[in-house]
Amino acid sequence: MRKPLVVDYADLMGKTILRTFDGAKFKCVTIQYAKNTEVLYVSILRCYEFEHINTSDEYACALANKAIFINWDNFFENYEFSEKQCETMSGKNHPNNLIKANWQHIKKVFLKDFKDGSHGKANQS
Repeated sequence: MRKPLVVDYADLMGKTILRTFDGAKFKCVTIQYAKNTEVLYVSILRCYEFEHINTSDEYACALANKAIFINWDNFFENYEFSEKQCETMSGKNHPNNLIKANWQHIKKVFLKDFKDGSHGKANQS
């Protein structure tokens, strides 16, 4: 198992995201890896979508049909992480500037995790 990152997967999942040009609110729901292009994507759902999700099937359907996939490298062009308290998987609420400062390092580690099959199995707090 790898050493936990300053900001790790569980710290991003559930984090509120704001679209900078219109203030729309989203939740970070997963990190996707496109194996053939080796590109990471941040997957987000609009916050109001969660009002209609009561089961795992409804969540899967919303993720498949309504998620927005943002190229990792372009994320901060139109989005930022909320500074307000969020319900992340880890319970931690890191500020946008800390996440942004570590973004490329997080990408490097996540790519390695996806390539070696350890993503989701690492010591993530």
